[in-house]
Amino acid sequence: MSKRKRPSSTTLALASLILLGSATAAWFALGPQRSAEAEGERAAALAAIARSDRDEARARLDRWLALEPRSGEAKALSAQVDIETGDLARVSDQLNEARALGFPEPGLERVHALVLARMGRFGEAEPILARELNEHPDDAAVLEALALVYLKTYRLRDAEKLIARWMRAQPDAARPYVWRAEIDRRIQVDTSIDLETDYREALRRDPGLEAARLGLAELLRRAHRGAEAAAEYEIYLKARPDDPTALAGAGQNAVDLGRIDEGLKLADAALAVDPQNVTALRARAAAELSRGDPESALKRLDRCLKINPFDSEALYTRSLVRARLGQADEARADLETVERLKREQAELLAIRDKLMAAPDDNGLRAQVAAWMLAHGRADEAVEWARTILASNPKHRAANRIMAEYYDTQPDGSGLANYHRLQAADADADADAGAEQR
Repeated sequence: MSKRKRPSSTTLALASLILLGSATAAWFALGPQRSAEAEGERAAALAAIARSDRDEARARLDRWLALEPRSGEAKALSAQVDIETGDLARVSDQLNEARALGFPEPGLERVHALVLARMGRFGEAEPILARELNEHPDDAAVLEALALVYLKTYRLRDAEKLIARWMRAQPDAARPYVWRAEIDRRIQVDTSIDLETDYREALRRDPGLEAARLGLAELLRRAHRGAEAAAEYEIYLKARPDDPTALAGAGQNAVDLGRIDEGLKLADAALAVDPQNVTALRARAAAELSRGDPESALKRLDRCLKINPFDSEALYTRSLVRARLGQADEARADLETVERLKREQAELLAIRDKLMAAPDDNGLRAQVAAWMLAHGRADEAVEWARTILASNPKHRAANRIMAEYYDTQPDGSGLANYHRLQAADADADADAGAEQR
């Protein structure tokens, strides 16, 4: 992390108010007196949270809780840090403990909304986050969570405005630049220069920001700037040596550079952690091809496409391998599938363009959800369907998508039947309306 000035006591007080709300801050003022050591850890934790230094925040909160194990404030802040790092396992227990210790409900509701946003329950999270932001316009955690809601529901212009606001509130913060890069990536136009600029701006502010480092490495690899990509992967893997995404990307990059042995080693390391990593499987197939072993490459690509039948890159490579092995009909079929997937991707992009103009249109949202479910992206389909159902619990298409999803889940039959009943009720309401007309 880059060094920053020690925040003033005024800054810390403001951070406390922003993070936890004025009613909560009043509760702290009337609460039990803490030791000077505990107060020091609290101040340091608040400062670390305010500047988005999560590792330091976690260390300070752990020390604070060792001194004051019954601090509801510390437990609530611990829940927030866990949310921001994606570690949701302990959050529910921490919030319940904070509530039992008398922590004010408004502060808990705010943290709960952050959880809902991370869980993809955007319709439930949004009204709470919007209210919190209205009361505390510079709350970085709420700005980030609401930006996530807007990004995931294709309200990209609204997300852009929030991120610009976040940058003004915290000019030294690195994460807003990663979020801005995500907007450019979702728009899917030729913005590689903008993406690179944002990743590098993030890393200039925080060289340890892993999302920016990995994003830059992947961007450089796809731009065929292999030597630069290798340097970024190396830095990232020193901090995260077991990350299968980085290992697989670095392996593919090494193969592209002709460093076959290194590429195989990295790809195998990725597969040891994640046996279904399709990038690692593709890297291995490319290495086997370069060694003159198309039969092994074909087996690897078959496995890749069994995991993800919609992987256009693997399909195209398999068509080349099949042609090389004299399997002309199979090669032609793979190419036809690649072309079909391109057309279907274009359909999604057309819906996306309409959504950018009408982001609250549940009909368009349902089309995106159905597309995601049909193309093996069930988690994203569920996020979209839940967003629809938050505003219209009887939306027919959304309930049918949820029923289809739960049909594929262990012990999901009860929820599948529930959503089918909701869809049937919507059909009945529609029929009744038609009769009245």
